Amino acid sequence: MSRTPCKAELCRKWQGTTANPLWRGRLGSAKGKPDVDSNPTQEAAVKEEQAGPGLTPAVNQGGPVEDDSVRCRMSGICEGLDACGRGDELGCIIDAAERQQKVREGMQWAWKGYRAYAWGEDELLPHSHQSHRWFGLGLTLIDSLDTLHIMGLEEELREAREWVGRNLILDQDTTVNLFETTIRILGGLLSAFYLTGGDRVFLYKAVELGMRMTPAFHSPSGIPWSDVNLQTLKGASPTWTDSSSLSEATSLTLEYFTLGSAMGHPDLGKLAREVVAKIGNSGQCEQGVCPTWVHPQSGGVHGDKLSLGSRGDSYYEYLLKHWVLTGKKDHALLKQYTKSMKGIRKLLLVRTSPAPEGLLYVAEKQRRRPKQDPKMDHLVCFLPGVFALGHLHGVSTGGRNEPDDLEIAKQLMLTCYEMYRRMPTGLSPEIVFFVQHDRGDDHPKQHHMDIGGGDFVVKLQVSIDLQQNRQSLCCFCSKSQCCL
Repeated sequence: MSRTPCKAELCRKWQGTTANPLWRGRLGSAKGKPDVDSNPTQEAAVKEEQAGPGLTPAVNQGGPVEDDSVRCRMSGICEGLDACGRGDELGCIIDAAERQQKVREGMQWAWKGYRAYAWGEDELLPHSHQSHRWFGLGLTLIDSLDTLHIMGLEEELREAREWVGRNLILDQDTTVNLFETTIRILGGLLSAFYLTGGDRVFLYKAVELGMRMTPAFHSPSGIPWSDVNLQTLKGASPTWTDSSSLSEATSLTLEYFTLGSAMGHPDLGKLAREVVAKIGNSGQCEQGVCPTWVHPQSGGVHGDKLSLGSRGDSYYEYLLKHWVLTGKKDHALLKQYTKSMKGIRKLLLVRTSPAPEGLLYVAEKQRRRPKQDPKMDHLVCFLPGVFALGHLHGVSTGGRNEPDDLEIAKQLMLTCYEMYRRMPTGLSPEIVFFVQHDRGDDHPKQHHMDIGGGDFVVKLQVSIDLQQNRQSLCCFCSKSQCCL
């Protein structure tokens, strides 16, 4: 497959730049030689800096000038010298300010489409140019307030603020999901309140919404109902189950703690905090790793699956972040977080083959059974950030002779990166199944379209869906020349 070559000047900048250490020393010179001195000591130092201790880089050091990944071959999403190509040359932009401006322009373009076709609605349907109503609360608009402010899009923010003040009606007979509405609507309003220096338009709406949702906590056990009606102020389980998921029930603490602080009513934060304590003291978790369902009537934690994917993920994330938000004063949260991370290390972290070659991933398992299921959701890619954040705040969950939290973060992040790089579409699957190579066998590349490079596989239907989604996205985004 032919590619538009990089401009020589841009390529030279890429070879010498320190802005992106992923490429430095790997691009090679025009003659195919490594772009480092021939001094073995210097070359080894460059390699160590690129890889980090115990890590295997995604691209061989001083390796081929061209990106030979299946992603590059099939979709034109390339690295190194091949990053400059395919017409739009976005991959050639190395100046931080230029890259920042391109991201800002992308947000403006997306906002323009939402403004034209779905203003004030929850979601935009890009193909039909229609809107979709989920809760009737301007979900996309409110979820974007902090982004608009951070990017300095003041005119867009002013218009969105005006809509919130005049058109966000919360006294309506609609049943909403407590978790989704908390993290996206309540969280969006509170973020806007603090980022704008205390604009009370956002606070007043956040207070009203928070008060209308608190009845969800009034279950017999104190475990919140999954849903709540904003007008009748009654909580309930959804029609398809009588339980709430672990992540939904416990990922409310940051928003309610912040709301209580803004109002001067810390008891609001305690409502959500007590739920987390009940989960931790339930006796149903295995070394701090909990099943994915909890019953609002009885308070029982149940289910056989231990997973950091769907329905489990943000329970672990919020433990650490809530501890940080309290000024590191809630020591019980830190203890609960540390216990969980130690359990994850012992029960769920698996490598496809012995270090340093294999990919480190987070498996699933049945409770109180030793064997892991080599399945990992893309959602689990939140975990590297959590390990890194803990390390930043001085938390250590590793034992003697075990990698520290930052090292685990690096290795898991490499795996998440490879989930994109080793796909023909350049899009990570929602779910991958890893292949174990601990029995002396090789790394066969016999999977559909060379997916996974021998370390993971994807169900065929998922592969087809990803290709269709990329084609649909590219053709809708005709502004960039990405249709293949």
